[in-house]
Amino acid sequence: NLAETVTDWQTTDDAGIETIVDGICDRLDEGLLAGQYKEDGREQLNAETMRENAKGAARAIAQQMRKGEFKLKQAEMPFKYTHKLPTGESVQVEGIIDRVDEYERDGRSYFRIIDYKSGSKSFDYSELYYGMSIQLPLYAAAVQEAMGSAPAGMFIMHIREGVSDLSKGDIDIQRLRAHKLNGLVL
Repeated sequence: NLAETVTDWQTTDDAGIETIVDGICDRLDEGLLAGQYKEDGREQLNAETMRENAKGAARAIAQQMRKGEFKLKQAEMPFKYTHKLPTGESVQVEGIIDRVDEYERDGRSYFRIIDYKSGSKSFDYSELYYGMSIQLPLYAAAVQEAMGSAPAGMFIMHIREGVSDLSKGDIDIQRLRAHKLNGLVL
């Protein structure tokens, strides 16, 4: 787990982040690519693509942490949330939130939710408004109840590189744009 391995996001440079990601991927490769899959070129390519995506996402996370005032509160945060319906019945939802960051100011604590996506799903305000996309608001309600903090935002972050056109200039800028937080500031 990257969040458990990086002790200080403010001072760990990109080379350090990449070394940590390589170590994590090496440990995963030992289990996933052992035996028959180790000789399969396609599986090796998939593993290398996942490694590069993980490095890019980790660099983007590190930059978010370096440039902002939010600090990582918890990665892979388990939650249980019970919502009482108007009928008097209750619905309980449980799951794992990818990342919760926290910011403290003037004795108050605020949090933001980050949900990692490997596909093309983006934050859609109209889906949120019409109740068709409730994942992030549900996470926010669960964290608010558990931590007693005020919500500051809820975001989606894509973890795939997304660099498709090398002629568009700086690849590092394209990578950062691919990992840009997409969501709602509350």
